[in-house]
Amino acid sequence: MSNRLARTNRCGVEWIVLIDYLKANGHSETEGTALKATLGWNDYEGQSRNGTDDYGWLGLSSGYRIYWWSSSQYNTDGAWYRYLSYSNFNVYRGSYNKGKGFSARCLRD
Repeated sequence: MSNRLARTNRCGVEWIVLIDYLKANGHSETEGTALKATLGWNDYEGQSRNGTDDYGWLGLSSGYRIYWWSSSQYNTDGAWYRYLSYSNFNVYRGSYNKGKGFSARCLRD
């Protein structure tokens, strides 16, 4: 099994493609900054942690972080998600119970 295919099985192909695209276009380790909106990402002390919204994705904050579901199932009860945080530059992933109210985001090819 290829490394890319193994990553796809764990993380969800739509996010892998997006993250790989961002890395290939100069945003390695700053993928989250490229997706975050240019306003609204302030930390608890009011310091700006805004992004650059380089691709018009407009990742809006709903507090200190925001979560989006992946279309990939983790297990019977859970699915993968991705999130942006005010305090970091990356896009992070995790798995959680499908009953939680995370956002969904449609990506166009």
